[in-house]
Amino acid sequence: MSIADISPAVLVMVGVLIVVQLVLEVWAIVDIIRRPATSIAGGSKLVWILVVILVNFLGALAYFAFGRRDAADAAVGASPRADATTHASDAVDLLYGPRDGVER
Repeated sequence: MSIADISPAVLVMVGVLIVVQLVLEVWAIVDIIRRPATSIAGGSKLVWILVVILVNFLGALAYFAFGRRDAADAAVGASPRADATTHASDAVDLLYGPRDGVER
């Protein structure tokens, strides 16, 4: 069996899948490099780069599904006490109204 025996439709589909895989891998690697380590699950950029390269399509999908943490998650993880105090103060203001003469 040679490549000439494969139908053109199958060749086009394989070509599209190869392009999608490469775009996802490059996008994931660029995102890992640009993103701070605090907003990457596990905090290890090298591990995620290896996962994306070695596991190919599924590695890139795994990174986008599980490896990224948004800025709010990273901020909460960095300083939970300050964030909890802000939320508690907001809850008090919501329940009882804003405090007179107190600005935040």
